[in-house]
Amino acid sequence: MQNDDQFEYDEPQGKSKSQLKREMTALQSLGTQLVRLSNKELSHIPLPEKLAEAIKLARTINSNSGLRRQMQYIGRLMREIDADPIQHAYDLLISGKQASTQQFHNVEVWRDNIIANGESAIETFLADHPNAERQRLRQLLLNIKKEQDKNQPPKSARLLYRYLRELLEPGAE
Repeated sequence: MQNDDQFEYDEPQGKSKSQLKREMTALQSLGTQLVRLSNKELSHIPLPEKLAEAIKLARTINSNSGLRRQMQYIGRLMREIDADPIQHAYDLLISGKQASTQQFHNVEVWRDNIIANGESAIETFLADHPNAERQRLRQLLLNIKKEQDKNQPPKSARLLYRYLRELLEPGAE
């Protein structure tokens, strides 16, 4: 007969070996992503000095096996620190990049729509963005059509893009 006191059901179990391995792999993956960032982007992420030096060294290594060992070292350093602030800063940086890319595509869509559909697209744009200048949009569209007819470089299309970007920037309205 077994004694019920031998079993402690209320104590939380430690992390499983698989869970620990997943966490270590995630930290090493974050380290790899940090190595791929530019110096400017990396400066926005709070890194301990030792980890920052390891990342800079990893950028200079050309040997695959040497780089693999350096990445494992970075992963080990990441396990020794609290990586949550680093992950948070990285996520903010990436979400900012994605928002910037989305803004770029939005401006391109409006520009292409105005060039393709002319006056009706300008009216639609003005309905959504009343602070835009109707005459400036029409003049740019007219210049674009002239440049296309003469096979000239798309100077006015670039000017239209810049104008739309100014209007569509957050806080411009």
